[in-house]
Amino acid sequence: MKLMTATTGTQDGRERRRYRPGPTTAEAIIGAVVPDSLTAACLKTEPLPSINLSELSRDGTIHFGMAAIDDHGRFTDRRILRTLSWEPEGRIDIALHGDIIVVRSVHYGTDLLSPRGFIKLPLPIRRWRSLNAGDRLLLVSIPTSAALLAYDCAALGKILNAYHAPAVGLDHAAPRCS
Repeated sequence: MKLMTATTGTQDGRERRRYRPGPTTAEAIIGAVVPDSLTAACLKTEPLPSINLSELSRDGTIHFGMAAIDDHGRFTDRRILRTLSWEPEGRIDIALHGDIIVVRSVHYGTDLLSPRGFIKLPLPIRRWRSLNAGDRLLLVSIPTSAALLAYDCAALGKILNAYHAPAVGLDHAAPRCS
């Protein structure tokens, strides 16, 4: 067992060393493996290549919806999920690509669609994107790719700002969500 030391002062001004045990081997292994691997899996921050949504959907069919995040970090839009033909309790993969939350139906997915059609965002993604209960998401379903893209207010603000600012002669200001 590894001992950690801490130096403390005493009333007479002398220093005294106090020994206390450090993390156990199991704690060190779990702490080294689990948080980093979960965070790395959820926060795939490499940007997607420039994409044209109509190219993702071979037949040009794209569906849009809105959803609010509840106090458990879940959201749903059953109409959007029906366009994807996703089954309740089906395996999904949730990842963050740049500012876009990407949800895909995959056999090896680590997350599940709830029996009532809710998608629960992993805590690292919610923290990274500063998402709270009541925040709304723009949902884009692409049935032919079995993909659901979710844009939060900050991501939409960046996109709209980049698109509209040059047209009206404004500098790129930071998006404000309300």
